Amino acid sequence: MQVDLDGHDGMQLATPARRLAGFLAESFILLFPWIIMAGDGGVGLLLLLAVWGWELWCWASSRTIGKHLLGMTVVSSRSGTGVGWGMMFVREIIGKSISGFIFALGYLWILIDSQHQGWHDKLIGAVVEESPEDAGQLQEY
Repeated sequence: MQVDLDGHDGMQLATPARRLAGFLAESFILLFPWIIMAGDGGVGLLLLLAVWGWELWCWASSRTIGKHLLGMTVVSSRSGTGVGWGMMFVREIIGKSISGFIFALGYLWILIDSQHQGWHDKLIGAVVEESPEDAGQLQEY
């Protein structure tokens, strides 16, 4: 869906299906070290630290691991630029807790919202933009 957000012409919003794919990919990557830790605690712990380091690195470019892999970016609905590490922290830790609190309604909201925003997106005034040409690349804002 092409939208104009406060003068930012032609921004391509990520579809709910693409966002779900990113969530599933990220969930697998974040859960994998825990599975390894069940068999070999030391290797699993190192892998867990590496994955969380990657996640925090991705936040600096306004992405999560899943968004990074699938070419999506969390951008401000006002400026159209990446929201940065601090807002990603608020979105991922506080916002997603709120979104999932009552029967995951904040996540389901993505399906009915005109800009495909979940409550965690609305909390920081952001939308998720598709940028498939940047899949797997670090973006600087």
